[in-house]
Amino acid sequence: MNQDEFAEIRRFADQWACQKVHERYWYGEAKRDVDLICSVFTDDARYSNANGIAEIRKKISGYMSEMHPIIENFHVLPIAVDIQVDGDRASGEIRGVAFNPVRKRDGSRKVLVVGVGYIDEFVRTPAGWRISAMRGIEGGWDVAHDNTWQFEADLNPNALRELFTSWRS
Repeated sequence: MNQDEFAEIRRFADQWACQKVHERYWYGEAKRDVDLICSVFTDDARYSNANGIAEIRKKISGYMSEMHPIIENFHVLPIAVDIQVDGDRASGEIRGVAFNPVRKRDGSRKVLVVGVGYIDEFVRTPAGWRISAMRGIEGGWDVAHDNTWQFEADLNPNALRELFTSWRS
């Protein structure tokens, strides 16, 4: 393997590692694990308008406690990821689709489907890649991510079974 091929493999590995850091952030949301979410950030990171890990922890904890009674779970799939690596720094635009089962005030259950978008900045640390800044693509520092589109649908846990049963009839 020549030097150029090795550099290309290293670039791909770094891009993949940065994407995995962001996916760990989403996994922390799904688990409602503030410690896991905070573990993806550097100590001096900026998250929307929060600066430093203490402020980030406070902001995320508040969001989780506010959303816990409403959103039953967070499920996010990465859709479009573009990460550019420059040595020990990287930046990228990450877009995904979030599927969030929610309970409405009237007791009904819905699924909220949301297009989300982030601008992340990454830094390589001795512990691996971490996020040094996260903000919305369009909303900038006013938001941690954008909700670029959304819709709501009935949540029917028996929908697949009902579909199969109707086809068998």
